[in-house]
Amino acid sequence: MERVRFRQMALIFSLVLLGLIILPKALKAGPLMEFGDEGYIQLDFKLQGIADYADFGSGLKGDDDRWDLNLRRTRISLTGFLNDTWGAKFQT
Repeated sequence: MERVRFRQMALIFSLVLLGLIILPKALKAGPLMEFGDEGYIQLDFKLQGIADYADFGSGLKGDDDRWDLNLRRTRISLTGFLNDTWGAKFQT
């Protein structure tokens, strides 16, 4: 019974992740501050994570399951433009 419930949770988690992959097409980047006719400054924060599930080889007896959630990389970027010609982008 517990395995069936866990598989249902894994399916729900997978569907949520798929939605998060498709959803960003409709989302905008970070806050945008406009000035003048064409100038703007924008701050973005991006991260990439990974979720891994294994139902073998864990625990003391080697038959338990586990979830691993990790952040692979994060990025902060600051973009600014005065007009179509002059601008700069900094990111870490």
